[in-house]
Amino acid sequence: MIIPKNENKSSNAINILSRRYNFEQKKTMSTKEKPPKKNKNKAIWDLVIRDMKERDKVGQKRYGMRLQPFNHRNSPVDALQEFYDLIAYTRQWVIEREAMIKVLKYYSGSCDCCDKKCEWRSKSSQARDLLRKLGELDEW
Repeated sequence: MIIPKNENKSSNAINILSRRYNFEQKKTMSTKEKPPKKNKNKAIWDLVIRDMKERDKVGQKRYGMRLQPFNHRNSPVDALQEFYDLIAYTRQWVIEREAMIKVLKYYSGSCDCCDKKCEWRSKSSQARDLLRKLGELDEW
């Protein structure tokens, strides 16, 4: 974790970011994304399949049976309610990710939120590395 040397200046940095960036409106959902880059991380589908098997076990334990058709539930309503939750959580995630990227850029020294360079701001290699992994630093 990156901790500024002067707590008052840290509070000022957060205030600057809050005033200058409206995280909810910075990007729209029609913003074109960059193509994916291959890396050494595990494939997402392997993780999703593992998670789905785990969810099946949770459902079996909770309801005493696995999910089956004709179970006297209104499955379109169940699915729609779950879908609405997914949409809300995903929108929350987009907003929070944008906010985290702005803070990381600030601490990495690669933001444009200040008219002047903040001398106290740490040029953290950890922040730059994470931004690079998120695909947010093109110059690296």
